[in-house]
Amino acid sequence: TGKFSTSSASSSCTGCSPGTYVPEKGATFCLTADPGFFVREAGASEQVPCPAGKLSVGGAAMCTPCTVGEYQPSSAQSACRLALPGYIANATDQTACPPGSFSAGSGGTNCSLCEKGTFTSLEASTSCGSAQPGYFVQSEGATVEMACPAGRIAAGSGSQTCANCSLGEYAAASESASCTLADAGYY
Repeated sequence: TGKFSTSSASSSCTGCSPGTYVPEKGATFCLTADPGFFVREAGASEQVPCPAGKLSVGGAAMCTPCTVGEYQPSSAQSACRLALPGYIANATDQTACPPGSFSAGSGGTNCSLCEKGTFTSLEASTSCGSAQPGYFVQSEGATVEMACPAGRIAAGSGSQTCANCSLGEYAAASESASCTLADAGYY
């Protein structure tokens, strides 16, 4: 096995080249390795499945690793899968980005931390949301927004800090997005 003869009258056999094989004696030609399989050695009698995380096209002498951003959890495959948005890929699987981070597109290779002023509390996020008015996020990778305390405000969305009200103004409640002008005689 692993060899063939082009003629039944021939007394010698030729070994199949890498990427091809002969599973039984008496063959007159070599079989090409199927997609998802490989044949490394010359004169082989069987093809071998590519392991998880690798692929091959027909006639392969070796398997090729999945490219960056792709994965393949099964053996004997001819293609790898692109990581979904919100996930990152290693060779054999995809992993959800943890809360506080995201991966925007398909084929992600790393999760990006949410920037200051933004957050996400969900796994597998494709983006981070801005802190709403009256709230702030002061650090990268945040999973929650924080309410501005009474006397301080965050006027717009995406605030990284809370601001003090100007002299003659106040914010009586927490979560304030604006200050109120103090009545005459008050400050």
